[in-house]
Amino acid sequence: MFSEEETLKIASWLKDTLQNSFDIAFRHLESHEIKTDFLYITSICDPLIIKKNIITSFFRSKDLQEYRNYLISFDKSLESTDRQVILNKLLQGAVAIFLDNTVLLFDAEYFLESSITASQIETVIQGPKDSLREKLDTNLNIIRQRYSKKSLKIELRQFGTLNTPTAIIYDNSIVNNEALNELQICLQKLPKEYGEPVQHLHKYLMKHNSSIFPTILLTDRPDRIVTSLNEGKISIIIEGSPFAMILPSVFFDFMSSMEDVYQLPSISKSLLILRYLGLFIAVTLPGFYVGITSYNPELFKFQLALSIAGNRVSVPYSSFIEVICMLLMTEILSESSSRLPKMVGPAATTVGGLIIGQAASEAGLISNIMVIIVSAVAISTFLIPVNSFNYSIRIIKYPLLILSIFFGLNGIIVGIIAVTLYISNIRSFGRPYLQLFSKKFPTK
Repeated sequence: MFSEEETLKIASWLKDTLQNSFDIAFRHLESHEIKTDFLYITSICDPLIIKKNIITSFFRSKDLQEYRNYLISFDKSLESTDRQVILNKLLQGAVAIFLDNTVLLFDAEYFLESSITASQIETVIQGPKDSLREKLDTNLNIIRQRYSKKSLKIELRQFGTLNTPTAIIYDNSIVNNEALNELQICLQKLPKEYGEPVQHLHKYLMKHNSSIFPTILLTDRPDRIVTSLNEGKISIIIEGSPFAMILPSVFFDFMSSMEDVYQLPSISKSLLILRYLGLFIAVTLPGFYVGITSYNPELFKFQLALSIAGNRVSVPYSSFIEVICMLLMTEILSESSSRLPKMVGPAATTVGGLIIGQAASEAGLISNIMVIIVSAVAISTFLIPVNSFNYSIRIIKYPLLILSIFFGLNGIIVGIIAVTLYISNIRSFGRPYLQLFSKKFPTK
């Protein structure tokens, strides 16, 4: 059989190849005069199978030959001396048991399925329907099953006053080293009394950017995590939280949806253009309405200008007050719907919006064109797939609206330039925030 030195060499090679992740386990068994070793990946192997079929049966066997015969009797066992075969089987959930001159690969794959539920945050029509859970082991199992590469590395850390387990996951062969080094420095400076949930760590890691735009993406979709790992990014998962952080994340990441991955390229690009158009409408339309009606009505066609003026005859106040009041009412309806029960929220928001809009229009408090504009802004905002970026867009339209109140269209143009310059100065762990359409980051 393998000598102890050879066993250690093979085990060491496997650990180094698998990036010395914390979920790589090497065990030594010894009973009377027989002994053996086995190695496996804890996050994708069933501990009950290992205990019952490997450990318990070992201590019941009289010698290694009897133990070997018992394991070979299972259809899910395979003998091999090829290192690459051993490695591939380990990545698929097998246990490598060192016996005689070979390694016996015993299938102990553990796939969590019944406890997985569909994503409630980022829903897609096509694609997987599973989402992350609160248990760290469950999340690692899901990711390992989807990303079975030998270069995947998982580092286990503990943060907060309760030493909450935290996994830092990345592909060591293509990871963005600049982002990884910056992350390590930030985590070393993390106060020990800091809170445990992923949202607290998320805020801490974004604090140095001083930005209303998020630079770290929060997701509960395993397929988005796997896609990001394949692009050289880093994922952080914390015990007790169903969300993972992905970094570095740039502007394009917050405008892309996992639906794009499963659609035809032409359709994906069309949907992406539609989202950018919705982004432009959501940010600029209220300001353009105020700027044109108050300062430059000549930009409208004569008939359209008369129609808008006729609609606003009964409105007792200026256009900017009308816009601000309606936008604030829309924000209130949107926030209230998220607090209501899931079955009641959409209906309450729709009915409330229709009743308030129609009643205010008939009472002469707002014009009909104002209802159209506010509805267009609200619908355009919902095109943004990532919720955290959605809030940023909902906020940024108000400074542009204020500039249009005092400076008209000139204020809108200056505001757009200022926002663009501000975003261009943002960095997400060393990466420019406006690095659009960049799939893979350089590793050096």
